[in-house]
Amino acid sequence: MAEQKLLGKRAIVTGGATGIGYGIAERFIAEGANVIITDIDETGGTRAALALGDHCQFVRHDVSVPEHWNALFVIAQGKFSGLDILVNVAGVTLMGNIEELDVATWDKTMAINLRSCFLGCQGAIKLMKADGGGANY
Repeated sequence: MAEQKLLGKRAIVTGGATGIGYGIAERFIAEGANVIITDIDETGGTRAALALGDHCQFVRHDVSVPEHWNALFVIAQGKFSGLDILVNVAGVTLMGNIEELDVATWDKTMAINLRSCFLGCQGAIKLMKADGGGANY
């Protein structure tokens, strides 16, 4: 059993239905955290949350959509009364080559891989600061 280093901590892990996101959520829960996993894969996310147990909740979430972030933070505030940890794992890989890639695909990839981290951190910081957490440097 893990040391419970995260006992009572509240976390959001994007891309939590599979892979690295799932593994991070699994470890956080083993160490005592309560976790919301998010993903665009509703079936996979629901299955993952069931496998991870009572300390996990799944929220379908497209990280490229600002309104989805807003709704996610409302859920986190309601469920956890704040937030301690945000892990931005969700991402995609460009397929094909630059000569054939269209601008819409490029923009969607940047929205998922880059803008989503900005949106997530922006909202998480507000929740953390409102709860007296976070760090200012």
